[in-house]
Amino acid sequence: MTYQYLHYPMAVLFTLLSFGATAQGAKTKEGVDETTVENRVDMQLIRGGQYQLPFSEPAGKEIKIKSFQLDTYPVSNRDFANFLVKNPLWQPKKVIGEKADKGYLRLWKQADGNYRMPKDKANYPVTNVSWFAAKAYCQAQGKRLPTNNEWDYAALASKNQANGSFGLSYRKKIFTWYPNSSQAPNRDIDRHSADYWGLHDMHGFIWQWTADYADLPMTDGSQTRSMASQQLCGAGSGIPVNSAAYIQYIRYAFRLNLLPITTMDSLGFRCAI
Repeated sequence: MTYQYLHYPMAVLFTLLSFGATAQGAKTKEGVDETTVENRVDMQLIRGGQYQLPFSEPAGKEIKIKSFQLDTYPVSNRDFANFLVKNPLWQPKKVIGEKADKGYLRLWKQADGNYRMPKDKANYPVTNVSWFAAKAYCQAQGKRLPTNNEWDYAALASKNQANGSFGLSYRKKIFTWYPNSSQAPNRDIDRHSADYWGLHDMHGFIWQWTADYADLPMTDGSQTRSMASQQLCGAGSGIPVNSAAYIQYIRYAFRLNLLPITTMDSLGFRCAI
């Protein structure tokens, strides 16, 4: 069995259980050459830098994050509806059971049993999408799901800093939102202002899929599966490298095992290059 990551912005990290259909042993290619690649429409360039792993052995280990591009917004209902038109094999009646659970796109289901995107929610983030479907969508756009380290590196940004995680406003936003974190998204994807990178809704909105195996939660990806699996911590048992970084407690305090076919009302995704 292998695992995938799911990120819950400004809250908890859940690990998602998957099986052999997830290309076991494959490594996701990270980074783009920012000197030769122009930003794609609706994507933002995240310039690479040093990133300190929140939990690592040895403590305080830093890795180099290469520059990459990340979608400006989470994928919307409209975006996913267009994907289904061009890729009918991912229509609910053809996917449910093997690549997604019965909740797949459940908010699209009409009284007649057919699935149609709610027109008044076209600009809402698409949710109830499995890891398999999210991966397929990104690949159809010539993109991929971001790795866990890429996602977390980008999510450190505040409005004015690439790493604003120690700022008072950043922490206040987290702690204000956290008690209500179970609420499903109920607004358009472009309602909140952008962060330092130009990204919207990296915090306080929806959970977001990432590409990684979740048995590598505290590594730079260079360790073997057997080595890394020994580092997996249970709920509340991990200790952040820097105890002042309270966001790390919130993000990484809890883990659950979920099948990659799992769908949730508050679970969506965005793509990377």
